[in-house]
Amino acid sequence: LVVKIDKAEAFAPIILLRNLLVFTILVSSIVFIIISFYIARSISRPIIKLSQATSLIAAGDLSYRISINSKDEIGQLAEEFNKMSEKLMETLVSRDTLSQEVTKRIQAEKQIKNSLKEKEVLLQEIHHRVKNNMQVISSLLLLQSKYIKDEQDLELFNESRNQIKSMSLIHEKLYQSKDMVNIDFNDYIKDLANEMLKFYRVDVNKIALKIDVEDIYFSINIALPLGLVINELLSNCLKYAFPEGEKGKIRILMRKISDLGLREGPKSKIRYPKSWN
Repeated sequence: LVVKIDKAEAFAPIILLRNLLVFTILVSSIVFIIISFYIARSISRPIIKLSQATSLIAAGDLSYRISINSKDEIGQLAEEFNKMSEKLMETLVSRDTLSQEVTKRIQAEKQIKNSLKEKEVLLQEIHHRVKNNMQVISSLLLLQSKYIKDEQDLELFNESRNQIKSMSLIHEKLYQSKDMVNIDFNDYIKDLANEMLKFYRVDVNKIALKIDVEDIYFSINIALPLGLVINELLSNCLKYAFPEGEKGKIRILMRKISDLGLREGPKSKIRYPKSWN
């Protein structure tokens, strides 16, 4: 029995199966492409965000944070990156705070130095004016003494001039000192002794003056009365210790034995007038 079948009808199932297979492959390819796109996008987007965050942080924007909520390796990397940014911001804030504190301290020290400099200049001006005023008083006493006939009154005027000179010299030394507080007493005694030798017109060939004083520094509260005492002692030595042009030696000795006092020098045998008790 021979059945005659049309060729198109004979190949129709095969063609249908072929079209179905092509359609399935096409759909599968499209689905694969879409899935691959989303997978690639899900991987590349966090990496792009990490790259952008790196660029922003490198530019100085430490407030930027990466918003990745995944729990995979990229999510962990983003979380660690955010922690690193926070630590950097804290460090930067601490550094800025420290820098501000240092700047404030430097400005405060500068203000203190300027204030101290102003006060130092003011103190120098005060001591300078006091010294000048004392010199004016001494000059007035000298002018007035020229009109005094009584010897005792003249001697009182001269003693007053010497005392004023000793105090004026204190202020001069303070004016010349570095700290405006302490006086180099060794240097002060040398200048005071030389001034008194000139005042009494002492012949240095007959009366030798030896000053043996350590490097001792006093404040003005101690230097003023001590200077007056030395002025009085030296004045008495020059007036009474060497009568009738006798030769001799005056020695001024001062040693520091502790922070509480000074050791006195050797006592000299001074001949006082018989009229003294």
